[in-house]
Amino acid sequence: MLVLQALSITEIYSQNLRGNTAHIFGILQNMGEQGELYDISEYGELMFSNIKAKFYIDNQGLFSLKIDIDEPTYFRLGRNILYLSAGDSLNVFIDRNDPALATFKGIGETANRYLRYTLYPHAGSYLDAGTNIIHSFEETWRQIELKSKQRELELKNLTNVSKKFKQIESGRIKAGLINSLKSYKGYAKLLDTTKTFKLLEGFNTQSPSLFKKLCTEFMNPDFLCLEVYRKILPLLQPYQKVNSNSISLIEDWQNARNIAISLSKESNKDALKDLGTKIILIKSKPYRTILKNDYTERLQFGEGSIVLPFYATNQLGEIVNIEKFKGKVIYIDFWATWCGPCISELPNLDNLQKHFSEDTSIVFLSVSVDTDRQEWINFVSKKSLSGNQWNTHMSNLSTYFIGSVPRYIIIGKNFKIKKMIAVPPSDNTTVSLLQDLLKERCFSEKAVL
Repeated sequence: MLVLQALSITEIYSQNLRGNTAHIFGILQNMGEQGELYDISEYGELMFSNIKAKFYIDNQGLFSLKIDIDEPTYFRLGRNILYLSAGDSLNVFIDRNDPALATFKGIGETANRYLRYTLYPHAGSYLDAGTNIIHSFEETWRQIELKSKQRELELKNLTNVSKKFKQIESGRIKAGLINSLKSYKGYAKLLDTTKTFKLLEGFNTQSPSLFKKLCTEFMNPDFLCLEVYRKILPLLQPYQKVNSNSISLIEDWQNARNIAISLSKESNKDALKDLGTKIILIKSKPYRTILKNDYTERLQFGEGSIVLPFYATNQLGEIVNIEKFKGKVIYIDFWATWCGPCISELPNLDNLQKHFSEDTSIVFLSVSVDTDRQEWINFVSKKSLSGNQWNTHMSNLSTYFIGSVPRYIIIGKNFKIKKMIAVPPSDNTTVSLLQDLLKERCFSEKAVL
């Protein structure tokens, strides 16, 4: 448990004026008792777990965290994006439910105040999950351009930030425009069908020239640290005229990312070894090092391995452990209340449990990775979800390489991993697979009920 020391603000600020550390402390709201700082840089995206640090939050929301840092890096704390450099010392207030309420005081405050209004790439940036789409594409795009110009002006007027920060954030603004354009069609189709035709009419005629204008010669490896820029990379490549060194650096990261994705999805050890030969072709030493670590972890734990227990809590707050189900076939559903695909599978999981309801040698675990425990409890109650409902932090599941949900794992009666990446409840092979596993004999100790 992290101990909070009673230091004056002046003492705290002066602690990190030298050395390769950054210090953040203050109050966090709506984050529970365990905080997590995520590395959202291009390096973090290659890692199985991009958690830079886990730390304790007391019952008043107080926390204190020091991290080693070699170069300025983007992190995520709650839903706020942070930009931390060696020597930064920040007294913060962050509410997970509203990033705009965050306050920052100390070394590094200006950049982080600016970042409070960072747009969400997965919500279509300026589109804000479609809520900013208005009467027509022309009007919508006009408003988007206006918002981007306002952001440019805010960035230009910033003082006490580095030239590089301004350069990178300028890239974020442009990447946000491209991401909004990329996302427009999908969100327009989700709106009232009587309006969709009109919304798409202008988009279909104007988007080609807009894409060309925004994407041409926008390949810059300095922007790889931005999640939104990495998201639009596939769109940029057709508009590059010269095969420059910048392009080769970006392509090296893309190759590394493809290997990282394959490592996270592959469960066959022979196939994993083939990926090992591709890692040595990556030119960047930092990328190569991260992938080698990922590769080593995957070879050490996978299908056929004895289960490594993880701990969670049930709805009553009691600590629960998967070991209590030794000797049974265990089907685990890792999910979250904010995950659309997870929610769509819940009825199928319920049907699967009903199919095997009379067989006591199989158990189903629904393990939520929601950081807001009360939100999870409310959802389970509202939806009347039955069975074993557990909650844990995703950081507690790093051994299982769970970087996203939904994710399904099947464990055999011998308490060994049968399927590291199992099919979902809706798949037509799931029932027969579980039936076959139930026929296997168990040589392990009897489960404790």
